[in-house]
Amino acid sequence: MKTNYEKIILDKLIKKYENSSLSKNGAVKRRISLIFDSKNMPNYVSDDSYLYEDAIEQAVSKLENLHFIEVKKNKLYNQIERVYLNLDYINEIYKFMNTFSPQEKNQRYLQIIDKYYNKDNLVKSFCNIITTKLDTFQSTKRYFNNEKELEEILIILDKLSKQKTEISRRKFSAKYLHDSKRLDAISSKICSIIKECTDYEEEDCLPHYNVYKNPNFVYIKGNAIFKINKQIINLQDLQTELVLSSNQILNLEVISLSCREIITVENLDSFYNYPSKDRCILYLGGFHNEIRKVLLLKLYNFNSQIPFFHSGDIDVGGFYILNHLIESTNINFNTKKMDMETLIKYKNYTTKLTSYDKVRLQKLKENKNMQKYQSIFNYMEKENIKLEQENIDYE
Repeated sequence: MKTNYEKIILDKLIKKYENSSLSKNGAVKRRISLIFDSKNMPNYVSDDSYLYEDAIEQAVSKLENLHFIEVKKNKLYNQIERVYLNLDYINEIYKFMNTFSPQEKNQRYLQIIDKYYNKDNLVKSFCNIITTKLDTFQSTKRYFNNEKELEEILIILDKLSKQKTEISRRKFSAKYLHDSKRLDAISSKICSIIKECTDYEEEDCLPHYNVYKNPNFVYIKGNAIFKINKQIINLQDLQTELVLSSNQILNLEVISLSCREIITVENLDSFYNYPSKDRCILYLGGFHNEIRKVLLLKLYNFNSQIPFFHSGDIDVGGFYILNHLIESTNINFNTKKMDMETLIKYKNYTTKLTSYDKVRLQKLKENKNMQKYQSIFNYMEKENIKLEQENIDYE
C-alpha cells in the first residue's frame, strides 16, 4: 500500500499549529516547521532512505507547488532539512486534508450546544463549562472527542434529568443512543461531568438518576409493619433485615410504625451493626434516589411526628448526603453520631482532608441547611481530619 507522505507531513504540521497560540489568535510571531530528522521523518534519514526518498520528495514538491509549505534544503547535498507551514493557505490546507480548523470545530460545537441551552440545570451547567472552554481556546478533549460524542453526552445528561423511574443502563442506552453498550463506554466521562456540575462525588453517579447496572434494592430493619400485594410483613417478627425491590416499594403500604426514630445509614456494614430496637433503620448506599425517596415519604406521611436522622461518614460526602436528603424530601433530617463528640472520641481513626475536601467544605459552610453544623466543620478544618462511619461503634 502506497504511503501518503503528503498527508503525513501536513498532519504533523497541523498538529503543531493547533497546539500553538497561532491557531488561537495568531498573535505570536513564529513559524510552524517540521524538521526532517529521525524523529519526524525517519524514512527520509534512515540507512534505507533510498527506498523512500523519491516518494517523499515528490510529496514535498507537490505541497510546495500548492503553496502549502516552504522548503529549506541542505545546499551541499540538496536534501530537505525542514519545511514551513504557509499560514496564508491554512484554510485551503484544512480543505485539502478534509478536516476542520480549530475555529470551525469550535463553531460547530457551539451550534450543537445552542440546541440544548434551554434544557434543565445539569445540561445548562455542562453547556456553560464547554462554552467557556471554547471561548477561551481551552481544550475540551477530556469531555468529548468529536461532534458525535458531544451530542451523545448532551442527550444523556438531558434524559438523565428526566428519568424518574428505574431503568437498566443497557435499556437506557438503547432507548436514547440506539446502542445498548454505548453508555457503558462513556459512563466514566458522564460521571466526571456530573461531579463537576453537581455536588455528587460517587464514582458511579448514574444510580442517582435511576439508571442501574443491576436491579436496585433498599435494606430496612426495625419496628414496622408493611403490606405488599396483600402480604403483611412484620419487621420485628422477622428479626432480620428486609430487602425491598423498587416494585415492592411502589406497592408498599405502611400499616404500623412502632419506633421512636427513623435513621438512614450511609454504609452497609454500619447498617448491619446499628441496633434496631425501637428504631426503623434504612441503608441508603450513598445518595438516595427516587425510589428511596418514595419509601422515605411513605414512612413520613404515615407519621410525620417520628423524627428522622441520618448517620454517615463525618466527612464532606456524609454531610452532602444529609443535605441532599433534606432538599429532595423536605423532611427535617438531623444527624446521629455525626457530631463533635464522636469525631473527638474516634480521632485516632481519622484521616486527613484532601484539597478537594477543603474546597467542598467551604461550600457546605455556606449552605443554609448546614448552618447548625458550623462548629464541626470548623473543627474538621482546623484539625484537618475526617472520619469514616465504619470506625464508629453503634452498640
